[in-house]
Amino acid sequence: MGLLAPTIFDSRADFREEIPFIPTPIGVVDQMLELAEVKKAEVVYDLGSGDGSIVIRAAKKYGARAVGIEIDRELIAQSRKAAKTEGVSHLVEFARKMRSKRTSRLRQS
Repeated sequence: MGLLAPTIFDSRADFREEIPFIPTPIGVVDQMLELAEVKKAEVVYDLGSGDGSIVIRAAKKYGARAVGIEIDRELIAQSRKAAKTEGVSHLVEFARKMRSKRTSRLRQS
């Protein structure tokens, strides 16, 4: 296992072949967020956030802050653009790895 982890995050890896992105239908996203009982005061984390639909929907529908973690740089760029279009870029963050509580711009004040 120890040898596999560095390969997964190697920027030269072809993620689209190794880890395909399959979008989650918006109805399923809504059901997941409802089941999670997301509240405005919470932070939603989505590991493998893909196009950012869960993160963006949590921010737009519930006013929650949200963080998407994704290894594909193209999907991160797409997610950031979609968040800006949806008017929630101030509530969301997309990254290739987790930030500590001290450095996240979404931390509670």
